[in-house]
Amino acid sequence: MNEIEYFNPTKLREALKLLSRYKEKAAILAGGTELVVDMKSGKRKPQVIINIKNIDSLKSIIFSKNKVKIGPLVTIAEIEDNPDLNEKIPVLCKAASVIGSRQIRNIATIGGNIANASPCADMVPPLIALDARVKLHSEKDTRDILLEDFFLGPGETVAGFNKILGDIEVDIPGPNTRIAHQFITLRRAMDVTIASIVVRIDLTSKGIKKPKIVMGAVAPTPTRSLKGELLLHNKAPAQVDINGVAATAAAECKPISDVRASAEYRREMVRVLTKKALEEVLL
Repeated sequence: MNEIEYFNPTKLREALKLLSRYKEKAAILAGGTELVVDMKSGKRKPQVIINIKNIDSLKSIIFSKNKVKIGPLVTIAEIEDNPDLNEKIPVLCKAASVIGSRQIRNIATIGGNIANASPCADMVPPLIALDARVKLHSEKDTRDILLEDFFLGPGETVAGFNKILGDIEVDIPGPNTRIAHQFITLRRAMDVTIASIVVRIDLTSKGIKKPKIVMGAVAPTPTRSLKGELLLHNKAPAQVDINGVAATAAAECKPISDVRASAEYRREMVRVLTKKALEEVLL
């Protein structure tokens, strides 16, 4: 086995300098629940490990009047258990609660769940539905982007080799916002999601505003049903053709067949789950 250089920075600027130096030779270690498995299987063979676990500035959950900032090193269990998040954005806590076992959730981080760019990442669809933005840090600059623009394909993101994911910022939903999260796995717990749907709408006197239908595990990246959203926009809840919107979402997804489910089954689950989520927010 080849020797691996290991660095343990305590400041973000130190980690960014190392990443700028080693680029594609380096791997970022946060929770390690994916990286360690990939290294053991030979899928990834980094020459350098940059452990960012001890960078305290990346570990906070900070609430302001209308927003919350979640550091990328916040663990999935910390999100699941946070009382303020449970009160103000319960959909994030629900998504966190279905990831792996409690032992995994104690180690895995929200930043890792995002940065690994798995099509079935459980935290991503609700975050996209909430219009989440993320910071991307490099040695030269920091920029903000919408989370839905972060993903390029399975395991690929705009972060490339020289950026570290920073805070995830989410607007706290108002009293007129309704969000529903539906998902399916082969087993009741500790299994990878086969399909997931998050529907978000704002109910106003002029009808539905800001509709989002976000689909997970049924395309190369988490994706939205844009045509389905158009069928919701400006409609009164009673005017919505729930079956039609669900069928439209199913037609827009791009699932694959694998050991967990066929593409046809995943597409049908998109229809079923979208219908359930729409019924939850509309009826």
